[in-house]
Amino acid sequence: MTYWYVLVLTYSMFEASPYDKWMSSYIWFPNYQTCADAMDVMYDVIYVQYPNSIARCIETDAISGGNTPPMLRPKNLTK
Repeated sequence: MTYWYVLVLTYSMFEASPYDKWMSSYIWFPNYQTCADAMDVMYDVIYVQYPNSIARCIETDAISGGNTPPMLRPKNLTK
């Protein structure tokens, strides 16, 4: 089973900004490899403008690909 990953780009416009004042952008990807590939390209671009920046791929609990099993029918329903 694979899960959705979110690419989190966190950056600060000013070097002295405390971390809680940094801004974040979120981009969703259907698997880790796609997220990592995008991060490799995007982070280089972000870093040029915002040297105080962080990029990371975080696994979510949302299943990717729609492979979730159907819910069981409640026993109290009649046919």
